[in-house]
Amino acid sequence: MKLLEYLRDKYKGKYSVKQLKKIIDAKGCSIGGKIVTISTRLIDASEKIQIDPTVLKRSPNEILYEDKELVVCNKSAGITCDAHTFTPLILVHRLDKETSGVLILAKTLNAKKKMVALFKRKAVKKSYLAIVDGIPKKEVGLVNTPIDNQEALTHWKLLKKGKNASLLLCEPITGRTHQIRIHLASIGHPILGDLVYGKNFRSPFPAQRHLLHAYSISFETHKITAPLPKDFLHAMKQLMNAE
Repeated sequence: MKLLEYLRDKYKGKYSVKQLKKIIDAKGCSIGGKIVTISTRLIDASEKIQIDPTVLKRSPNEILYEDKELVVCNKSAGITCDAHTFTPLILVHRLDKETSGVLILAKTLNAKKKMVALFKRKAVKKSYLAIVDGIPKKEVGLVNTPIDNQEALTHWKLLKKGKNASLLLCEPITGRTHQIRIHLASIGHPILGDLVYGKNFRSPFPAQRHLLHAYSISFETHKITAPLPKDFLHAMKQLMNAE
């Protein structure tokens, strides 16, 4: 019998065939403890088959990495990071609603505590890509403007120049709320589409959200990167002739 046929019969009335196929495709099915993603795989009665239906709740965020303790996803722009959005997974940190990119979720409270400890020790390195208004005069810079009377540090590097817009790589050393958005606006180059911290944009590009993407995160032996979303790639192509 094929895997999908077996699951259809076992979970008849609980999950549809379409849902079961999604569970398999999202790495939510294991045979003998090993993840299986081929729904047509032949099975026999002696094999131990398990499914994890919680993967259905992770859509539309692409899973970039998963182990026994963590799930790292590529959050889509427009999704709010609150306590219920990713249930039953637990938020380790947050991204603004309009910011896309790498987001770490924990499977247990203990796993969250471990990651929070790494953040506090500054053992987690994050990098962001931002399309900003105007073109900086320097190739690299450090912004150290305090936020809410707290120390805030952001390194940035100019990657591409366009017409009245630039692509920057930003590496926050601290983790203040809206840090990158505030810091880039403070040096005269607000993120395109950021109507909270940006005014009188030089670029006429009609960004539908602030163009900030959490590109990568590194901790322990892991470095995980998140592919750029379509709207970000479109903006790069229009503003910088980038493919």
